[in-house]
Amino acid sequence: MTFLTLLLLAAGTTAGMYVSGGRELREGVEAQESIIYQGHTYERNDDVVAFMLLGFDGKRQSKGHPGQLDTMIIVALDTGNGSVHAISVPRDSMVDIPVLLDGVQVSERYAQLCLAYAYGGGDELGVYITSESMSQLLAGVRVRSYYMLNYKGLSPMNDAMGGVTLTPLETIPGTDIVEGKQITLKGEDAEQYIRWRNHTAYTASLDRQARQVQYLKELVLQLSQEIRRNPMVAFDVLDAGKEYMRTNLDMAEWIYILGKALTVDFGSLEMTTLPGTMGNDGTYAQFHVDEDAVERIILDTFYTRVG
Repeated sequence: MTFLTLLLLAAGTTAGMYVSGGRELREGVEAQESIIYQGHTYERNDDVVAFMLLGFDGKRQSKGHPGQLDTMIIVALDTGNGSVHAISVPRDSMVDIPVLLDGVQVSERYAQLCLAYAYGGGDELGVYITSESMSQLLAGVRVRSYYMLNYKGLSPMNDAMGGVTLTPLETIPGTDIVEGKQITLKGEDAEQYIRWRNHTAYTASLDRQARQVQYLKELVLQLSQEIRRNPMVAFDVLDAGKEYMRTNLDMAEWIYILGKALTVDFGSLEMTTLPGTMGNDGTYAQFHVDEDAVERIILDTFYTRVG
């Protein structure tokens, strides 16, 4: 019995739901049908489905703040050729963000992308404003489907798959994590590895982002290997994080994603961080994307050259 069949039976669904999941995911990506770039025509690749993977810092909620998103990654799956491309968006990317009060826009601020969730008031509207603001960095592409995880859920999900083994890019104070010394991250170490940053360095968020990208790639690769040995591990991992997550992906979409994931060679997973330059305004870090380089990435991910 295949993993997809197990999913279908467990969900009490049918193959028709699997098909509808693919359609819904395609509808969750809004993009121009064609783009002219350097004299060439590119058309949207309808085989590409995508969702936002969001890491949520909920610590500020106790102070009456909606919280903010410190991790923003676009996961794009080309269902035609089976390739997966993950695009990591720096949290300090500067964009124009609508500021809402009780759901009504009252102003606009040029600020770090990580603040868009709070400026939108949090919850579903905060995610929507994040998607709208992020589209400025993605050549107009809007990704509406999302999976958001409060960082408190990372450790239990990490441990549900037996931990994640990697060679640390940095030494993390107060832990057993040492740069260059392979370790299997478990418990709080997993959260510390992707969350800690040196607040005295204005490039700290980029250093942290590099660790997050490394961790995610290793997690996906090792989880895919575990699932092939024991398909129920996928349910264990999702169940471990359910109280810490929020998503607008329905069961049909999850079945579609997980079914397609079984055909992917995650050892060749492409992960790209939007290129640009980091600076600061004297107080806060500011990241300015290289618009031309980013457009090239978007074309390669969501479009096909036709002329």
